[in-house]
Amino acid sequence: MNEVTPAREVTASGLFRLWFTSTERVSQRTYLYSVLALMALNLIVQTGIYYASTGLRLGLMQHLSPLLASKSPPMVGPVSLGIWMLAALPFLWVWASLSIRRSVDAGLGAYVGLLVFVPVVNWIAIAILAMMPTETDEELGYVDPAGWWPSLLSVALAALLGVAAMGVSVFGFESYGAALFVATPLVQGLLVGYACGRDGAGLGRAAALSHLAVVITGLALLSIALEGLVCLLMAYPIAAALGLLGAALGHMMGHSSRLRAAQLAGILLALPALLGAETQRAAPPLREVVSFVEIDAPPAVIWPQVVGFGELPPISEWVFRLGIAHPIRARIEGEGVGAVRYCEFSTGPFVEPITRWEEPYRLSFDVRSQPEPMHEWSPYQHVDAPHLLHSLQSQRGEFRLIPLPNGRTRLEGSTWYTLDMAPQIYWSAYSDALIHAIHMRVLDHIKVRAERS
Repeated sequence: MNEVTPAREVTASGLFRLWFTSTERVSQRTYLYSVLALMALNLIVQTGIYYASTGLRLGLMQHLSPLLASKSPPMVGPVSLGIWMLAALPFLWVWASLSIRRSVDAGLGAYVGLLVFVPVVNWIAIAILAMMPTETDEELGYVDPAGWWPSLLSVALAALLGVAAMGVSVFGFESYGAALFVATPLVQGLLVGYACGRDGAGLGRAAALSHLAVVITGLALLSIALEGLVCLLMAYPIAAALGLLGAALGHMMGHSSRLRAAQLAGILLALPALLGAETQRAAPPLREVVSFVEIDAPPAVIWPQVVGFGELPPISEWVFRLGIAHPIRARIEGEGVGAVRYCEFSTGPFVEPITRWEEPYRLSFDVRSQPEPMHEWSPYQHVDAPHLLHSLQSQRGEFRLIPLPNGRTRLEGSTWYTLDMAPQIYWSAYSDALIHAIHMRVLDHIKVRAERS
């Protein structure tokens, strides 16, 4: 019996090669030290981006939490989100790459390393991988090329998988969860990357074909009226990024002869289970978006415009030209608590019963009913996307008029809403920004009308 050769320990000078290539063997000690270093470095980077974006500190328990919603503050913004995603991708790659290579080194098979993507289970997987001794001499190298056809077939299968996951998640489980927007593109990339790795193709082909699979999935959803163009463009950054990450990991796994077709099928079959498991997630948190302007007029002059403002000017903001619902006018029936305010949007009226009337300083209201949040761009007159009716729900709103020196006023507007889509940190960046744009359209209009008065 041949003696097993242990994986070569890596010194500090070889750290980059260890973390960012896919052929270096990973021993127990190397894996443990790398995981600890990655956790510390990731904590520093995430905390810095979080603080720069929000002025808030990211606590240790928030950082360790498997729930991305715990890291999602109000008004994080799409730009800050993009920076956060770009900073997170290298950590995800190194984390998964080390775990896959460690599982191969321990004789468990490359697919075991993917458990680091499963919340809660990932900590157990890391502990096991850090304890398992080296059991195999297997190297991560190219297998015999199988030709082009598996790679091309994998693109069609990945696109079909994406459309099926959308149908099962949305219409079967009535869920727009992280399994749909995170696990699905990751598994699509894994499938294409694995096929390219088995073909003996380069990583560039795997990346290009995985991106093609994501694009074909979007076009298919558009063609059968399950989604509109604007929503697909909003989902594109996270789907493309995770698809590329999956392709890189799948390409590495395709080089390992220990990953059999049956094991890959097991990974694919785990996706419906993840989609179903998300139906048990907690209710979405209540979020608040606050916007304000300073007006050169006292509260008594501004109050009538707050209660019911007249016709707003034609839209000039590009975001509303995309079909996002925007306010047109507001009127009120009655006066005081119990009156009903109607805020007309481009897609229909918000019906808002007044719950607090403190003239001229505060006006609060609930939202009894609301219209669709947007008109989708689509070849069809109607898009059958349930999220347009149920995912974003406004709960209540408030205007606050705060007197300032020299007869000026700070006018604040707040909206409290829930967003039943995951990951929250991703989708709430869009919803917060869009609600802020709606606020500013109203507040700027009130400012102009009050100062003219």
